[in-house]
Amino acid sequence: MINRASRNWALAACVGLLSGCVYSYTEIPADLVKGVSFIYGAPKSVPASKIYDQLASRSDAQPLTVAHASAGAQTYLLGNLRDGVGTYYGPDGQSISLRDGVIVSTRAVGRDLMSADVDQSLALIRTGQGGQVQRFHSYRDDHEQIITRSYVCDITAPKNARVIETCHSATGKFTNSYRVAAGRITGSTQVIDDRGAFTIGAATGG
Repeated sequence: MINRASRNWALAACVGLLSGCVYSYTEIPADLVKGVSFIYGAPKSVPASKIYDQLASRSDAQPLTVAHASAGAQTYLLGNLRDGVGTYYGPDGQSISLRDGVIVSTRAVGRDLMSADVDQSLALIRTGQGGQVQRFHSYRDDHEQIITRSYVCDITAPKNARVIETCHSATGKFTNSYRVAAGRITGSTQVIDDRGAFTIGAATGG
């Protein structure tokens, strides 16, 4: 069970980290999901491992194919959509949140991305422009403290319906590849740290 102090800390962290907040605890208490439009409603308490089963039982389930080296290819299901961020849940209690197709957080997938500011990247991708932007990733370190890394990213103009984003910082670099159509991301390969890339199919609602 989650004690009140832990829940208050979680809520404060979520507010401080802006978009893409999904809780990585064993249970998601009702007082933290109020106002979030879960497809199946907001039950009193739902074990994270059971969210997928409840979503899968619905005839209007909205799938997303996600592949990662840690788990292979799996089908995730849309659990909520809030402020333009779609959160998809996997069969083993993991989740991934996307803003218009770009990853802004993960949970229960190794060393998680707590949140990301990708607005500058999205602005160029949507308008089909190349250029240089910044993005910011927040992680939890070994001492349970939130650390934020900034990256400078070079984005290409679309070529053969593909946009390449190459990001670097003092601690490393990564490359993302997006399939785009009319300014919309229809699939991608994205890296959030040194654990390998996520390959993502077309997102529904995220």
